[in-house]
Amino acid sequence: MNKWHKWVEKSFYVVFIILFIAFEQVPMWVMLIIFCLCYLSFRIFMEWRYNRETREYLLSFSLLIYFLIAIIIGAILNVF
Repeated sequence: MNKWHKWVEKSFYVVFIILFIAFEQVPMWVMLIIFCLCYLSFRIFMEWRYNRETREYLLSFSLLIYFLIAIIIGAILNVF
């Protein structure tokens, strides 16, 4: 998208790495769900807002749903 968008996405990585370390008592699957929701929701919004004609936001939305389902199944099977 633009420099601001890339900067915010990189900031998500840094913030969540720090949160993973700081909140060790929170289950990993909860942190992964929070990360996926925040990161991909921001990405979907930016794609929808600034690049609507390519409809890539629909692909990102389906990726979000896939990640959430995979994380929930992993949590049920005690993978995390």
